[in-house]
Amino acid sequence: AFHFVSDQVERLLGYPSRQWLEEPNFWRNHTHPEDVAWAGEYCARATAEKRNHEFEYRMVAADGRTVWLRDLVAVVVEQGVVVKLRGIMVDVTDRRGAEQALRKSEERFRALTALSSDFYWETDREHRFVMMEYGKSFRGPMPSTEYAGRIRWEIPSVAPSEEGWRAYRETVAAHHPVRGFGFARRLPDGEIRHYEVDGDPLFDPSGAFLGYRGVGRDVTERLRADRALRDSERRVRALLRRLTATQEAERRRIAADLHDFVGQNLTALGIGLETLRRPSSADAERHASTFDGLRNLLKETMDTVRQTMSDLRPPLLDDYGLLAALESHGRQFSLRTGLVVAVQGQRIGARPAPNVELALFRIAQEALANAVKHAGASRAAVALTCKGGFLRLSIEDDGRGFAQPSGARAALQGGWGLPMMRERAEEAGGTLRIEFPAKGTRVVAEVPHVDSNHPG
Repeated sequence: AFHFVSDQVERLLGYPSRQWLEEPNFWRNHTHPEDVAWAGEYCARATAEKRNHEFEYRMVAADGRTVWLRDLVAVVVEQGVVVKLRGIMVDVTDRRGAEQALRKSEERFRALTALSSDFYWETDREHRFVMMEYGKSFRGPMPSTEYAGRIRWEIPSVAPSEEGWRAYRETVAAHHPVRGFGFARRLPDGEIRHYEVDGDPLFDPSGAFLGYRGVGRDVTERLRADRALRDSERRVRALLRRLTATQEAERRRIAADLHDFVGQNLTALGIGLETLRRPSSADAERHASTFDGLRNLLKETMDTVRQTMSDLRPPLLDDYGLLAALESHGRQFSLRTGLVVAVQGQRIGARPAPNVELALFRIAQEALANAVKHAGASRAAVALTCKGGFLRLSIEDDGRGFAQPSGARAALQGGWGLPMMRERAEEAGGTLRIEFPAKGTRVVAEVPHVDSNHPG
């Protein structure tokens, strides 16, 4: 039974202080139903043991509010007998509310962490783990409880090298954020898994360093996929190199065959026709027109063979250089296709290496062919410049172009033209890109200007 309750209790719960004294079992009647049993038992047991005690529980205020209280109770003992309890009651509702909000915030943080990462970690001032939580499906290198008190770089690892760990230690020693730090560990079954962690330093209000908090991910499958992609790209590049080399070798062989057999045979045929054309009989005049027609046909055939040989292996490229070969090819291409080709360029003092000249010439050939075959262009401009130690070749047409830049990538699925142009540029140590002016398409190749007299 209560013998005294101060008047402040009315401000606390809304009940007048006399009600605490007059109403039997007042405390039990107004304590929250979920707390009355355990709080009463706890208080009774502590009193029976003659020890002071404190505890927190809920009471229902006169207006129906739930109020969290903290009771600090002193047990008064006289001659070994408990004679009374004396204490104070403190309203801790705001603090409990803040704690509950903090718990919910932490729960949301944990949930988001679980969705965005495989594990959550915290370290103290000495960089020792104070917390390691695994996601539901995460399989770590060891139980999460075994991290407590250990330092990350003291745990056996497969990677990185000592230099990599040194850089990590310098980062955390300087209290800088950790981003994308990668390491690898061996699982109990012998499998090596790769991980990546991010973390931020923690500081108290005075600026004192408290430790780190961060998340981590298992990136093993991503690294394997990246490695497989790189291997695939290497295989494709090797295939393109072999294809390019084979193509050039085949061009040279066909050009040589045309020269050695077809060209010689046509020349011999022309000589024979001229011999037969000389008047040697009465019907010479009657056959003259026939021989003139055959001679013209032969000349056209020989011109076509020479042009084909030039396309396969342009002699101007070997004899007079890249710009002369581009100008000649532009004129011949215009005559054959109707595409108006304008070639502009500057004379280059030291001729580029033969492989560089050949690569740029083939790129120009392919780009002009694409302008006619795929873009429906009517005009094309070829420009060759040299600046800053780089040769720049651009081929711009006024055709349809690509509907969007991604079309350049989609076009790769339709043939080997663009990939082979890019491979030729990269094989010469340069780059190739596709640009999209207001109309049409621009192919730009840039390669280092390597003097043919200094192949190194």
